[in-house]
Amino acid sequence: MKQRITIAGLGSGGEDDITLGVLKALEKADRVILKTEKHGIVPFLRERGIEFTALDHICDGEESPEEALKAMVRAVADAAEEGGVVVGVPGHPLDDPLALELIKELEGPACRIDILPGHGSADSLYFHHLTAIMEKLRSPGGCPWDREQDHRTLKQYLIEEAYEVLEAIDLNDVDKLTEELGDVLLQVVFHAQIAKENGEFDIRDVIAGICRKLIDRHPHIFGDKKVKDSVEVAGNWEAIKKAEKGFTNYAQVLKAIPSNLPALMRAYKVQQKAALVGFDWDRWEDAMAKLEEELAELKAACRSGGEEEIHEEMGDLLFAVVNVCRFLSVQPELCLKAATDKFIRRFEYMEELADRPLEEMALSELDTLWNRAKLAFHRHEDV
Repeated sequence: MKQRITIAGLGSGGEDDITLGVLKALEKADRVILKTEKHGIVPFLRERGIEFTALDHICDGEESPEEALKAMVRAVADAAEEGGVVVGVPGHPLDDPLALELIKELEGPACRIDILPGHGSADSLYFHHLTAIMEKLRSPGGCPWDREQDHRTLKQYLIEEAYEVLEAIDLNDVDKLTEELGDVLLQVVFHAQIAKENGEFDIRDVIAGICRKLIDRHPHIFGDKKVKDSVEVAGNWEAIKKAEKGFTNYAQVLKAIPSNLPALMRAYKVQQKAALVGFDWDRWEDAMAKLEEELAELKAACRSGGEEEIHEEMGDLLFAVVNVCRFLSVQPELCLKAATDKFIRRFEYMEELADRPLEEMALSELDTLWNRAKLAFHRHEDV
């Protein structure tokens, strides 16, 4: 049987700082464990007849805070074997070391951990409202379209919504960004509701999983590890991720990068991962020289006329372009998008300049119009 642990935030100590949800959980719990009874809410809990045990004796008996934390986790784990447990911690659960350690050490296939915040309940109410709406839409009397969907049919919408978020960012449109982020969130809730109906997981498992991942992969924030800069943070992240997934070599790391990513993005990520083991150029000039080498090989393939060889060398050239982009800290996908958008704007301006349809013009005339469009854009004219 899966163990159930609820971590409840007790707030800052005032009666008004504890939510009704937390209070109900404490009242209904098989067993309540408080991290400490040296907290302002304790007299109120006693007045309500809520029985509890506290872990203060563990803190007093251990030589170090780290050992005390481990001992408290063991105590909660032992209690959970006998039934559901609510663990009360001061403030917000995700600000408390014991709560973070419980999530890190116990949450998994054998133990489910739920989080109940002690304050800031408006956020949780909004989220509950969204999940309730989606549950209604998927119910027998709900929307026929929503009821027909599954994980596969929703794939295209998740991609579309993600790209609309990117567009809102590019437009610097805060209102649009707010809307589009909501649409992405809806997709997450949609998939979670479908999974819940299938008995696979629910939105709480999704949230608990990402909370645990963030805690595990930020030991410099939620643990005692020291880092000097963001480069070291990224290195730690990759090492932890590799250990989590049980990878024994870096080829597995490369294969784990989703093959359905846009090709430029996938190439960029593959090169980033390979660079972590030192398989990389020392300078951008070296990457540029490789680009020129690949271009020469493509030209040779074009002269020989072999279709398969041209295909291969074109791929090598594009891969080398991505490598140069990486050295110069620019995203090739975004660069190509910007270049395509620029081409469309200039082409549109060409048509505005033309005195007859473009298809009736000679290539030399089109080239002249193109150069005029380029010149206008370089002068920052309103085109």
